[in-house]
Amino acid sequence: MPKAAPPQDSLDALRRQRKSAQSQLSLPERLAQVTREAAAEQRADGTSESTVERIAEKTPETAAERLAEVSGKTGGASAASPIYRQTKVVQPDLKTMRANRIIAPFSDTREADIFRMLRTQVLKRMGQRNARTLGICSAREGEGKSLVALNLAISLSQVDNRTVLLAELDLRRPSLLKTLGLTVEKGLDDVLDGDAEIADCLINPGYDRLVILPARNRQWPSSDVVLSTKMGLLADELRDRYSDRLVIYDLPPLLLSDASIAFMRHLDACLLVVEEGRTAKNEIEHALTLIDNDLLIGTVLNKASRISNRHYGYY
Repeated sequence: MPKAAPPQDSLDALRRQRKSAQSQLSLPERLAQVTREAAAEQRADGTSESTVERIAEKTPETAAERLAEVSGKTGGASAASPIYRQTKVVQPDLKTMRANRIIAPFSDTREADIFRMLRTQVLKRMGQRNARTLGICSAREGEGKSLVALNLAISLSQVDNRTVLLAELDLRRPSLLKTLGLTVEKGLDDVLDGDAEIADCLINPGYDRLVILPARNRQWPSSDVVLSTKMGLLADELRDRYSDRLVIYDLPPLLLSDASIAFMRHLDACLLVVEEGRTAKNEIEHALTLIDNDLLIGTVLNKASRISNRHYGYY
């Protein structure tokens, strides 16, 4: 004979006991316990869509937020790797990445070491000001800011106490998808046009704790777009949705567009990328005048000749 379901008051009392006990456990222990108990609860009450099924599915939240889905609490920082459901997971070709100078994933290289040094400096300076949003810009196009942004985002995502989102705001010359050798159906330009939601456009390029919001098509954004209510809401959403998230923006060149200047009100910090032997002194000086001193945390010297036989040098 099938077993009778326990009375509702008994289930309620059991849930209260679980909630009290869970508060004494670490986050991984709490997540594991909730998963086990959800399975038992599903067997007891016969629900058709169990809590354990929702946990087992690939979801875009961190471990703390998956736990919050069960306990009803808001999410928080977590060292656990996220599992993805809505966010599209893609696997860029490593040969393509190497050819396009995405070197942060290759830990056995001098260049990757340099990015880890840059990562440490960025985290230190952002930590000093409790910053969570970082803009990466250059004076003109072709000086390597997008490559710096992508390499730095990958390196930062390898720190296990935070997640990283890289958003491509250089809509005149979007390059992240090409650099990774990827194509997508929706991008940031579709969000701004009202044809997609942010969740439709995020991709995970195969690295734990990193998601990218790429742009697909070239547009000609102005300060009107950047100052729009839609852009403000988007920036707030990217910053505030997860408390452990660091948001990096690949911005348009400062001397070619007013969009970067207008967007700086959404930033906590900014890095200026300059290319050795190409960026003129007067261009650097002009670019620096356009960045609020309170935002600038440093400059990145790209393609420095002092690193012999290497593509990059960062100081």
